[in-house]
Amino acid sequence: MRRHDTAHGVLAHTDQHDMWINPNDPRNIALANDGGACVTFNGGKSWSTQNNQPTAQFYRVITDNQFPYRLYAGQQDNSTVSIASRSAHGTIGQRDWFPTAGGESAFLAFDPDQPDVVFGTTIQGMIDKHILATDERKSVMVHPQLNLGTLPKDQKYRFNWNGPLTMQVQDPSILYHGGNVLFKSLDGGAHWTQISGDLTRNEVEKHGDGGTPYTNEAAGGEVYNTISYIAASPHAAGTIWVGSDDGLVHLTQDEGKTWKNVTPPDIGESLINAIEVSPHDPATAFLAVTRYKFDDLRPMAYVTRDNGQHWTAINDGIDSEHFVRAIRQDPVDPQILYVGTEGGLYLSTNGGKRWNRFQLNLPITPITDLALHDNDLIVATSGRSFWILDDLAAIQQSQGNVGNELKLYTPKPSVKFDAATAAGPNPTAGTNPQPGVIFDYVLPADWTDKQTAVLEISDADGNVLRSFTSKKVSKPKTWTGGPEPAKPLPAKPGLNRFHWDLRTEPVAGINNVFMFGSHNGPRITPGTYTLKLNAADQTAECTATVTADPRVEAEAEDYRLQAEMLGKIRATLADIHTTVNQYRQVKSQVSARLAAIRKMAGTEKLVQQGQAINQQLNAWEQQLIQPSQKTFQDVINFPNRLNAQLVFLAGQLDTNDPQTTQGCRDRLAELVKQWETQKSALQAIVGGPIAQFNQAYRAQDLPALIIPDSNDQ
Repeated sequence: MRRHDTAHGVLAHTDQHDMWINPNDPRNIALANDGGACVTFNGGKSWSTQNNQPTAQFYRVITDNQFPYRLYAGQQDNSTVSIASRSAHGTIGQRDWFPTAGGESAFLAFDPDQPDVVFGTTIQGMIDKHILATDERKSVMVHPQLNLGTLPKDQKYRFNWNGPLTMQVQDPSILYHGGNVLFKSLDGGAHWTQISGDLTRNEVEKHGDGGTPYTNEAAGGEVYNTISYIAASPHAAGTIWVGSDDGLVHLTQDEGKTWKNVTPPDIGESLINAIEVSPHDPATAFLAVTRYKFDDLRPMAYVTRDNGQHWTAINDGIDSEHFVRAIRQDPVDPQILYVGTEGGLYLSTNGGKRWNRFQLNLPITPITDLALHDNDLIVATSGRSFWILDDLAAIQQSQGNVGNELKLYTPKPSVKFDAATAAGPNPTAGTNPQPGVIFDYVLPADWTDKQTAVLEISDADGNVLRSFTSKKVSKPKTWTGGPEPAKPLPAKPGLNRFHWDLRTEPVAGINNVFMFGSHNGPRITPGTYTLKLNAADQTAECTATVTADPRVEAEAEDYRLQAEMLGKIRATLADIHTTVNQYRQVKSQVSARLAAIRKMAGTEKLVQQGQAINQQLNAWEQQLIQPSQKTFQDVINFPNRLNAQLVFLAGQLDTNDPQTTQGCRDRLAELVKQWETQKSALQAIVGGPIAQFNQAYRAQDLPALIIPDSNDQ
């Protein structure tokens, strides 16, 4: 999993929850609060910052359908957030999020295809809409009563601290909002219609002062007998499930005209924290129920497969004190379920009959909500921000025992996307997914380091574009400005994860020669590619689909021409480097011959010929590469040559937008022509001075092995 963060809080946040005083130095105090933690060493005169901690406490999370998709949630004692799931900036940072509708405890709702207007709730029944284009926020409260300090019995409607809000799946312009009754709006909150009676226990004796005998809580956290969750069916408009904070579940299948109490018989007075309507079966729903406010921490998860007529508890395997906050069903395999609890994440692969811990690298922290989007699992936590598990394909495709079988899982479609690399560690920055195609594979249980796994990636015509091996090089040859070391294919028994960055094979470098630019091959065009994994005398294959960035307007011909030009650049650059390396060997041979014959009588002219060849090859080479450059700063002192010019042009072309400019097309023609000219110049050297040197060398009848004079030892 990768952490997905926002910086939370400001210096010395409010709402303190814990304090530690150093017994040996009372000036040293640590505070824990709704912003994280801060420390003073001078008795409170100054405090450490909290902007270095990814400690956001999220309530709920939903996503939109943009690319990259965005996450929306409310933060405890802070704003709501809309944040990108990935960024082009290397890490997901402050520029990738903004506050949106509602307040700290928000449920959020919007059209996922056009999230330009967002609705959000907060405490005391407050609800507003955020118009992104103008950054305007407007209240659309059902009943604009100032409820701060007002006893529940004196409120027209009772609202939960987390007042639920959702949209109709079939028509996202229709909103549903819960108090102690359910409301519906067809016009963005300008008008609300009550479509239910009281869907709670409505215990009037519990509608008084919530803080007695101390102080009135007043902010709304103690308001009781309220709707706590609304789930609109993805299968049928008007089918709505409603749960309350006092343990009732109701269902309407005609948009509120009639309601049926479908509460499980044994849950008692409890909080219905989440309802999941199965994406596979309209009659199936799951409940996440809690009783922690009654000091009852046991997990309570339930499933019905007949619209609430019968319920089955599905808690086996969950820790006895990990009460359940959210439950979601996998969008591909209905047997796979995910549960977020007070103590972490659990997974079931048999419809909830048995749960197993599924923590991976996710911190042990309360999980407040789960969402599934783009085949990713999104986790909202209380205190450790958002986390995302990219691509659930391995879970969905690995049912049954793997044993010693090699397995390569088909990855989800991957978007060709420009993303910079991270500039450096940042404790409050979120981690981008790996670029390109992320995929998982299983190596046999008896796999050892002595074995080698090889992955080949081919295009639709069977051409191998890239290969990776698990064989590690103990001391790879590297130098400044040279190719990056090959990334080894992970190879351990069991599950492995790797990513292909969509690039073709890198171009070979020239030993110890700095080049301004990257040796990486160009990225491929959108299409379908074959991944073939060979390991332990077994072969596994799958296809990987790469799609264009949906934000880019381009035609197939644009991608074809871009690929053709990038392919031409790569082929030309590879030809240059291969040829330079070959003729550096020629120069070494000439130098070795001259060193051997230099003191032999009658070879003076031959030595001069050899020296002239190397001088000519040096002059030729320096039209192609710049060996005088040693670092990035040297480019201002020593002109870049043909290879760097080609790499620079590749950078101009290798972008998400495939449309090529006339300038790039003209420049490529110039550079290719320059290489053709230099190839002709090389042939002139080969056919002239080198041929003459070879002829003269043979004419001298020089021995193949020359024994050096003892004085030379």
